[in-house]
Amino acid sequence: MYRVPKTVRLLGLLVILAKCGLFSSCSPQSLEEEALEIIEANDSSLGGHDSGLERSPDGRQFTKTTGGAGQKESVGFTGDGTLAYKGRLKNEKADGEWTTFYPDGRLRWQGMKENGINNGPFTMWYPDGKVKMRGQYKEGGKDGKSTIFHMNGAKWREQWHEKGKAVGIWKTWNEAGKLIEEVSHEPEQPDPNESSN
Repeated sequence: MYRVPKTVRLLGLLVILAKCGLFSSCSPQSLEEEALEIIEANDSSLGGHDSGLERSPDGRQFTKTTGGAGQKESVGFTGDGTLAYKGRLKNEKADGEWTTFYPDGRLRWQGMKENGINNGPFTMWYPDGKVKMRGQYKEGGKDGKSTIFHMNGAKWREQWHEKGKAVGIWKTWNEAGKLIEEVSHEPEQPDPNESSN
């Protein structure tokens, strides 16, 4: 009679246990997973969950204390339970990477925030997943070059900002890639012949 070696039997048992989900508790749940579990259970309480977890009155937003003082992570869901956003908070203000999502789960916007305002690189996407725009914020205003794309992926516009104000030469292309417009956004210089009186 043939006997299955002990190591093969143990390996098979481990595979069965893994398929049954018995090892799923080995790693801590993410805030997103924990929040979804509460939403799916239609549980208005937070019973059985980490005491650092907070839920908004509408039941769609969750925050959880992390790391240092004033540090939290946050997720928000639509009425049907799909992820709408996720990000981090510092002293109750958005701080760090933030991401928003379309209802089908695809990326909509991703960028850096500091002290509650946009500050750093960002990317926006069309609903089909193609990049719509890339740029930079500085202290809440667009700063530097932003590039916007047509839905076919071709460059649509290059625009420049300084401290939130339009500057430089903005260029626009059609969907075929042909340059169709250049507009100067240079500040007007005062006329030296005009008196300030």
